Amino acid sequence: MSKKRLSLQSILEEERSQSEQEAPQVTKSRAKKTSSRSKITPEEPVDTREDKSDFIRLSITISPDDFERLQSESMTRRRERKTYTFSHLARIALGEWLSKIEREREREKR
Repeated sequence: MSKKRLSLQSILEEERSQSEQEAPQVTKSRAKKTSSRSKITPEEPVDTREDKSDFIRLSITISPDDFERLQSESMTRRRERKTYTFSHLARIALGEWLSKIEREREREKR
């Protein structure tokens, strides 16, 4: 059975607690001057929404190892405030793979 996906808030809280344990102690006067939350400038907006009215819904089955890798990439992208849905990642990967296959076939024809 798959693990429940963590919310972005719980991921950030976990990272904060880990960084607090690893970071050196800061004096109270300095702690007031520094912000506990840093602004992250997203490279790719989280709210990237494509018009999916013409998309075709597809269901796939993947191995548990590939699922773990996909989930890890999704969580990494979530922390970086990039688009992180499994569907988006699958579309990216499939598109790149199909482009690679087409390039290889073009080379073979030459």
